[in-house]
Amino acid sequence: MSMSRGMQLGCLSWVLLASSAATQAGVFGGVKSEAGIWQSGLDGNLPGWSVGADLGYQHQDWFGGLGVAWGQYALPNQSNGVTRDDLDIMLGYQIGSGLSVFGGYKHIGIDHPASGNYAAFTEQIQTFGLGAQYSMPISGPWAGVFRGSANIPSTVFKSGSTSVNGNGAGFSADGGVAYWMDKATSLNAGLKMQNMQLKYTTDGTWTTTTWKAVLALNRHF
Repeated sequence: MSMSRGMQLGCLSWVLLASSAATQAGVFGGVKSEAGIWQSGLDGNLPGWSVGADLGYQHQDWFGGLGVAWGQYALPNQSNGVTRDDLDIMLGYQIGSGLSVFGGYKHIGIDHPASGNYAAFTEQIQTFGLGAQYSMPISGPWAGVFRGSANIPSTVFKSGSTSVNGNGAGFSADGGVAYWMDKATSLNAGLKMQNMQLKYTTDGTWTTTTWKAVLALNRHF
């Protein structure tokens, strides 16, 4: 039986949103922290957090980057939680007037310890996504950013000698603000919602939703 129920977090890193809020070219990077709730079909509502870093490049209207993250979700009445690592790769293009389109790849690795009636398991999820984002000035150094994407995930679940494949569909929506402390440095804060349905070959279809608050510090070089 597959048990991760899709810890999907969208296909792009939050730091890349700041790139569209600015018009600067060159290398940019940042660090981020996230906290939220994973509404899991297996364990219920799990609180969790993650930390990560991003590196990207912007040239005229094109921008892209790489992001990594590591986090943990707490299990009820258990000292060991669910750990996960994320890898994001993306490429985007600014159409104009604050509007951008993008495509991305995401890999999620999940390590779930034995819990209740379930044995320990791992899961590897790959997702390809397409979406759009819009950034706009608010006042002075403040800017707003909004983004949505549709994703196509596939997964491989393993527990002991058991291996199960799955695939499905998902979407994500983000919104937040960026505060430009100077011409090269921004502080971002926002909310993220991700939903994913995975259909496993031996276990039907499961739906999960993740809600997260994000705080990121970004720098253009």
